Amino acid sequence: MNVQVSLHKTIVFSFICLFFTFVAWHWELINRYRFKKTLRYKSFDTQELINTISDYEKFASCEDPIIEHFLEKHPQFFWVSSLWIVNTKYWQRLHRKELKRRGIDYASFN
Repeated sequence: MNVQVSLHKTIVFSFICLFFTFVAWHWELINRYRFKKTLRYKSFDTQELINTISDYEKFASCEDPIIEHFLEKHPQFFWVSSLWIVNTKYWQRLHRKELKRRGIDYASFN
C-alpha cells in the first residue's frame, strides 16, 4: 500500500511540475513576442546596442542595481516585463548576435 501512495504522489507531483513548466514556457513566449513586437533592435545604431549591453552588465553586476535606472537609460524596454529583462539572456543574445552580424566583437569593448 505504501508503494501505491508513493506512486500516486509522484504522479501528482509530476503533473504539477508539468503544469508550471507550461505556464513558465507560455510566459516566456509572450515576453519574447512582446520584445520582438516593440523593440526593433536591428534598427538600433551600433553604439546604442553596445550601451544597452554595457548598462545591463552594470545592472547585473550590481554597480547600478536598480532596474528603474536601466529603464530610464533605455526606455525602449519599458513595454517589456522587468522580470523578463532581469531573468533572461534572450534579448542580450539577440543584441550580441546583431553586433556580430555587423562585424563587431563586443568582447573588445569590455
